[in-house]
Amino acid sequence: MKKELILFILFFEIARGIGFAQEKTLDSLKRQFAISIDDTNKVNTVLELCRVYASLGDGNQLLAYADSAFNLSKKTSFKRGSAYAYFFRAVGSYILNDIGAAVKNDSLSLNIFKEINYKPGLTQVYFSLGIVCQYTDNWPDAIKNSYQALKLYEESGDKINVALCLQMIGFNYYNHEDYVLSYKAFSDALTIYKSLGKENKAGLCYIYMACIYRVQKKYTQALNYNSIGLKIAIAQQDLQRIANAYSTAGDIIADLVKKETDLMQNKSAKDSLEQALIYYQGALTNFKAVLDSGGVGDT
Repeated sequence: MKKELILFILFFEIARGIGFAQEKTLDSLKRQFAISIDDTNKVNTVLELCRVYASLGDGNQLLAYADSAFNLSKKTSFKRGSAYAYFFRAVGSYILNDIGAAVKNDSLSLNIFKEINYKPGLTQVYFSLGIVCQYTDNWPDAIKNSYQALKLYEESGDKINVALCLQMIGFNYYNHEDYVLSYKAFSDALTIYKSLGKENKAGLCYIYMACIYRVQKKYTQALNYNSIGLKIAIAQQDLQRIANAYSTAGDIIADLVKKETDLMQNKSAKDSLEQALIYYQGALTNFKAVLDSGGVGDT
């Protein structure tokens, strides 16, 4: 699976996990924002708008409302609001592929959250920095920030985000070719997700673990784990993860084909290659459906 795609999914996991008020529609939030006086409640409203636009993947609107949140927070001396405004600027910058701006805004957000000792915000920014540092191949800082987030989520008893951090850590180790620690992190995340009944997230862990088995050339285990991940994704009707699983299946079978010495004379190899192509076509179909829907799949 492509690194950028997985990091994009993980970023939306954390962005969607931020809540300030009860779920409201975009239109009602905009109406409330338009009629509210300039106070901390209005800041929270615009931050909720930021959260919605983050979940929609609209980087331009997100940056515009993050700027509004920052200006209002500064006017009302609301430091927590300023910190979240920087955080959402980081999210918007990441969506628009301005990674330098994402790191800069995350760092500014982190400084304020440290100053006011606001642990929920600190946790979210550490996680975000773990993602953007991984994107830029800054492995040491990616691991450091991910473990900082993990520690704080564990302290708060937030099992869902503990598992999410473990996935991020597993992915960091995977890219650093430490497959033992990568597998352990994904396995620990899988255990948590299964205990909480979050099968859609557990399915993604199975797919990651299949990728590890593939790298280790343990193709039987790779196909088995990927098959479980694919079944869960289909049951959840999660197009993004269905596409990931099809793509991984194609990669595994293509690797098996490479082991054959004479492809054109080996019917089994030719059949396997045709099966790989079918999986790749399935991946393309589902990736296209995700793009057409304007999203990255439900979390």
